[in-house]
Amino acid sequence: MAREQLLPDEKNEKTLEKIARYEAHLSRQLYQAMHELEALQTKQTGGAAPLARLGVQGLES
Repeated sequence: MAREQLLPDEKNEKTLEKIARYEAHLSRQLYQAMHELEALQTKQTGGAAPLARLGVQGLES
């Protein structure tokens, strides 16, 4: 019951789309920060950290 009160009404699709976009954005930021941390940790331990990372996201064909 409490969970139903937190989510917007199903009739308001724009609100649900906004929430999905925000969630995707936060997910991308989290993974970017995790990769940055991994690179810094590797560099601190004397490993060769890549200067640039390529992240590819999208739908599979």
